[in-house]
Order: sequence, then C-alpha cells, then structure tokens
Amino acid sequence: MPQRYAILVCGWPPAPVVEQIGGYGSHIERCLRMHDDEEWVHFDCEDGRDLPRGEDLDGFDVVIVSGSKHDAHSPARWVKDVGALAKRAVDGKAQRVLGICFGAQLLAHVLGGESGPAAVGWELGTRTVSLDRSKCVDLPYASRASSDDLVVMQCHRDQILTLPPGAERLGASPRCENEIFAIGANVL
Repeated sequence: MPQRYAILVCGWPPAPVVEQIGGYGSHIERCLRMHDDEEWVHFDCEDGRDLPRGEDLDGFDVVIVSGSKHDAHSPARWVKDVGALAKRAVDGKAQRVLGICFGAQLLAHVLGGESGPAAVGWELGTRTVSLDRSKCVDLPYASRASSDDLVVMQCHRDQILTLPPGAERLGASPRCENEIFAIGANVL
C-alpha cells in the first residue's frame, strides 16, 4: 500500500518564487518524494483557508507542517488550529510528523517547549547546521543525511527556545541551539 502524506501548508513564498519553483507544499513534496505511487495532499492552512478537520488526517502516514512568515507562538486562531492538528497527530502515535521551520517551532510550542524571537535577531542566508548523526540512525529522512554538516537556506526571526519534554536535539548552529529535534521515531 502506498504511503500517504498530508502537508499543512502554512504560508506562501513571494510570487516570483512561486512562479519559479512553486509554493512550500510542492517544494516539500519534490524534496521528499521517494516513490511514484505515494499520495501527497496539500492543505492550504494559512489564515484558515483549507484547514482540515482532525479526522481528515487520520488516513495519512505522515503529516508535515510547512514553513511560514507567521509566528508559531501567535495567538491567531488558525495557528492554534494547525497546532492542535499537529498535536493530535503526535498524540495518536500512528503517524510520523515532520515540522519544517515554522512547523518545527509550532510542534515545539504545542508539545510543551517554547518558541519565540531569537535573541540574535534575523537569520538570513545560507547557514551550516551541525547534525548529531549518532541520534539519527533510526529516523526516516534524517538518517539519509550524507554529512555531519547540513548547508541550509534560512530566513527566520524566531526559533525554538526550549525543547519539549522528551525531545532530543539533533542539529544546532552557532546562532540557534535547537535547529532540529526529534521525539522518538515519530516526530522530527
């Protein structure tokens, strides 16, 4: 049976970027797709536009929360709703949940950690994240990294300030202590 992936798209890049490479959902799918028979469904959740109900996500193997220009610790209703969906997926323990940038910050926030503005301010450009490969052996995707250092494009003001209970730090950089974290084999 093919794997099913749900992407909770929490924002869109600027129009010229969308014209060249598409939105966050299509870019995430291109980067992570491994087999032609996988099913990928994108929900445009920004501002609550296409917010699924919790049971709408039950049949998916993986739930991915994308990046966004918004704050993961925002009191906006749609941010809280996406956080509740992500937490529901984690609590169900049947799905793997991946948070990317805003998505990772939101996961940390709803699972008992803290996200907020970075003391060092904005981080823009290509940065090196040091990966603790000894902690990535049994994790899908993270174990596929080919080096201890990942070079990533970053554009964020916020970061994960405190990891949630039970989380392990997998990656850090000089400007951000909690770049990548995991909880068991289901949350990355």
